[in-house]
Amino acid sequence: MREQDLIRAVWTGQSFVPDGNYALAQARDRLGDGQVVNLDLDPERTAKSHRHQFAFVRTAWMNLPEHHLGTPYAVSTEALRKYALIQTGYCNTEMMAMGTTERANRAAALLSRVSTNMHGFAITNVIGTVVYCHTPHSQS
Repeated sequence: MREQDLIRAVWTGQSFVPDGNYALAQARDRLGDGQVVNLDLDPERTAKSHRHQFAFVRTAWMNLPEHHLGTPYAVSTEALRKYALIQTGYCNTEMMAMGTTERANRAAALLSRVSTNMHGFAITNVIGTVVYCHTPHSQS
């Protein structure tokens, strides 16, 4: 098992570029400016590993402890998978500053409904007067 996650990168034709905000944050945390690294090519997952991942999520969902049953991510295997994507940083985050806590709470309710309808799952929270809405990345 690896000590740290791989950093996913995209070949642009001239260089490798971190693939998304999470990969960029990993690179910034783990590498210094001008640091030279060796790349080990790790191909995308196979159909077999794809099926294995979804089987694992289903097993995890079926074995959730009872105190998790009322949570939004315990509704289905798909909700649990999307929740896990968001919690591990594979998500888009939208932020809206609303000026007052009351406005932020009203906006959060609306943004949560719209984002859930569009993406199937969203985590929306209010911190002070700012609304944060996290939606999962696609695994395709």
